[in-house]
Amino acid sequence: MDMSPKEIPIGYYQPGAKLAQMVVKIKDVVGSVADVNRITASLNVDIRQSLSYSVPDESHAVYSAFVEFKDKEVSPEELTRSLRRSKFVLGAEVAEGSDGLLIDTLEFPINWGGRRMILLDQRAMGRMLEKIQTMFGSGGESILYEQGLAYGKGFMAAAFERVQKDYVMRIYEYCLSVLAATGWGRPQVLSSTDLRDFVIQLERCSECEGRTSARPTSNFIRGFISALFAALTEKEVDCVEVECVAKGDPHCKFQLHVTG
Repeated sequence: MDMSPKEIPIGYYQPGAKLAQMVVKIKDVVGSVADVNRITASLNVDIRQSLSYSVPDESHAVYSAFVEFKDKEVSPEELTRSLRRSKFVLGAEVAEGSDGLLIDTLEFPINWGGRRMILLDQRAMGRMLEKIQTMFGSGGESILYEQGLAYGKGFMAAAFERVQKDYVMRIYEYCLSVLAATGWGRPQVLSSTDLRDFVIQLERCSECEGRTSARPTSNFIRGFISALFAALTEKEVDCVEVECVAKGDPHCKFQLHVTG
């Protein structure tokens, strides 16, 4: 089965609809989300987009959703009161949109794994990286590689604070899926030899998709991947991009060799 795109609830537009965002703090127990859905259904409120998650190291969870009031006589205040009466609900806020437009105004900042994140359009990022390479030539490629390396080092340091290194070593191929989960591209290890030599293929590479170049352009991601394996092996890693979508290849492909 092919992977499905991840739609992050940021905004919603439906002309003529009465829209609202609800953010509900719920007990982290079975039945909490079901009870919230029961309440919205009883008021003829339709869930358009939703996201629920447990809060690390705490005993509650959060259920966030964009909703449409099918019965326009029902008010956001009525929905809020109904939610707060539930034995599963610890707190609730509902914010109405404006004239069929709804934007997330209740949740900030965006966090993942305890780190603040931002969302950047892939095309905008591609143009930004392309501009750096155009302005600085091979020096720009080095800048992007070093930035990717630094980002990868910080990423792995944060990861090792949450999970043991030996655990990551055992399932490193699966752990590489974080590249897909965070939007960089869909990785596949084509070959590996005792954590020394690797060939990694990346589909839909975010750094070079939509670009045209005579040279490989995935320099930031090349640095990022190098840092991942350097952290795992505690050795230097040489990473070369041998195929690149920007050059017309079907995939981006990286050869990695652990030195020392």
